[in-house]
Amino acid sequence: MQNSALHQIYCRKFFQGTWHEIQDVVPPEVQIHIRWPDSTHSLWAFPHELHDLALGHAALELCAPREEPVYINHQETTFTLRPSLWEGSPVCTPRYTLSAETILNIMHSFLERSGLWEQTGCFHRMAAYAPQPAEFCCFVEDIGRHNCVDRLAGWALKNAQHLQTTVLLCSSRVTGSLMSKISRAGFPMVISRSATTQAAILQAQAKGITLVGFTRENRCTVFCDPDNRVVK
Repeated sequence: MQNSALHQIYCRKFFQGTWHEIQDVVPPEVQIHIRWPDSTHSLWAFPHELHDLALGHAALELCAPREEPVYINHQETTFTLRPSLWEGSPVCTPRYTLSAETILNIMHSFLERSGLWEQTGCFHRMAAYAPQPAEFCCFVEDIGRHNCVDRLAGWALKNAQHLQTTVLLCSSRVTGSLMSKISRAGFPMVISRSATTQAAILQAQAKGITLVGFTRENRCTVFCDPDNRVVK
């Protein structure tokens, strides 16, 4: 994402007992519309690579089981898509294990990557990481956490990749609604820098998803690990 997409504004800041006239950086946000047969759906997002966002949102929120979205066209921020029968084969989740040290190293690399959140404090970031061959496949940022999952799903569809073979790295807390979307996307493992909720843990247990939170510096917490992916 390009830093030039950000806006600079003049504002007042109260700091250490004194008002200051400053120039601050804020991200733009636009409303996009997804036209689906017999309905239109809207969401707000950072205006960057919106095609992937629309494609992923349709796949995770609008498609029925055994369907995938097909892009028809778009005009400005309105995207027209339709469902199509998914003709692919089920993907077997590969068996892999990660040590605590590896998890911490992956998170460190994820957080050290330059992005837009450092300048605004307004962005969430997520990434799909492939344990084999130990590399990041896709890195995304957006103002909304759910949009980040949509963007990863859209990237996977566009590039014929399988999120079932990757690990999700995220900067945000993992809630029940977010875990529901993560599950639909197919991620078998989630590593978060932040907290999680009971609803997210229960969903992870039901779906067989490994959930690791509070991954910071020299610590992490394994909330759910039904397949023993985190080795001691």
